Amino acid sequence: NPALHFAPYMRPFALGSLQQFRADGPPDLTSTTYADDFAEVKKFGIAGGAELTADQQEAARFHTDNPNLFWARNTRGFMNQPSVLENARLAAMLQASMADAILGCFDSKYYFDAWRPRSAIPAAGNDGNPATTADGAWTPFLATPNHPEYPSGHTCLAGAVAEVLKSYYKTPKIAFTWSSPVTGTTRSYDSVHEMVREIENARV
Repeated sequence: NPALHFAPYMRPFALGSLQQFRADGPPDLTSTTYADDFAEVKKFGIAGGAELTADQQEAARFHTDNPNLFWARNTRGFMNQPSVLENARLAAMLQASMADAILGCFDSKYYFDAWRPRSAIPAAGNDGNPATTADGAWTPFLATPNHPEYPSGHTCLAGAVAEVLKSYYKTPKIAFTWSSPVTGTTRSYDSVHEMVREIENARV
């Protein structure tokens, strides 16, 4: 069954509606932008990760941890204020923002219903774009989840978390370290922007 297929019908906490910040939509299949994105994913997202550094491979796997557990576990480290009230306030800000972000994200996912690379690359002969070339043997570096490709759920959540933390601490320059049981490693960041950029690249 498709993941969170019911999300577009849920009521958000703070948004006026789940369509309030609906994504603009993926690039048209016949566009140059689509061809460029296609080529990047085809090269760097292939099984085996031949074009990836060891750090890029780890980052990609690191961010495949179950999102519900990953974000709850890692944002808990920010609940270290001396005031219980402040900890509760920050926790509520993060949880409500993440809930609305993922619901809005999945509204966009099911509205645009964009295909995944594991389908798009083998079937490139049918996309109407002469700049893309099909590869029937292509398989992805990471397992393909059971929901549409666009937009990325991980980056929707990362953006929401980054904005809450930046607003709460009055600066994006926050140093923190997160963990993932998928790789059994930790990764450290000097700012929320660094974290968002890493997750954006990891989703390729």
